[in-house]
Amino acid sequence: MKNLLTIIFIIIPFIVLGNSDLEKINSLYNKAVLDEVSYIKSINDLGINTLSNEFSDVLELFKKGSIDFNTFNDAILNLNKSQSIKQSNSNLRTFKFGECRGSSLLCNELFKLSEEDLMTEISTDDFDSCEEAISSFNEQEDIFDDATEKQGWKEINRKLFIKNNNFSVVINFLYFIPQYGRNVDVKMFIKGDLGTEENACKDFSLFNLGLDVMGRNIGTIELEEVF
Repeated sequence: MKNLLTIIFIIIPFIVLGNSDLEKINSLYNKAVLDEVSYIKSINDLGINTLSNEFSDVLELFKKGSIDFNTFNDAILNLNKSQSIKQSNSNLRTFKFGECRGSSLLCNELFKLSEEDLMTEISTDDFDSCEEAISSFNEQEDIFDDATEKQGWKEINRKLFIKNNNFSVVINFLYFIPQYGRNVDVKMFIKGDLGTEENACKDFSLFNLGLDVMGRNIGTIELEEVF
């Protein structure tokens, strides 16, 4: 379940700003080739938040001679790495299972799973348009694989349905149920809202997840965003 709805989003790694440019600028500042104003403008243009307390503290310590150049240089490179990670995570949305309605057996068994299995992280870095989001719906095939395979679910097929701005991902499984003495048809429905084109569908919503067994709904689980 950790991979819930990566069917929707292909994760693209965030490319961290190269350290070589920063090191050169730091060196030019250390040699007084760049004055402080030019130095701050240059590394700000490269993505360093020069208004942060961390940067101000490091710069002040270097100017006072409390730290040497190597320590100063390493600190600036670490700030770049830290800020890059924060920027990458800023487009990471996390969802968890909320209230479960329907079969008490389903709901009880569901929440015996670890908290990690009841949550999913979805990266939205890769969307430039809703068209790209829709395209990715059809390309990913790992939705719920970890959890369902462990429980013996055999996936048959999956389909994406879009009506107006709402979408549904429907996945068909075969699953052996002892009470029936055979494999039965199980359908999983994941429903949501695509969001707006202005935001390249990064403002999508997830509503709920439902399970049908042999055409009969046995439970619906709300999907809630973790802020």
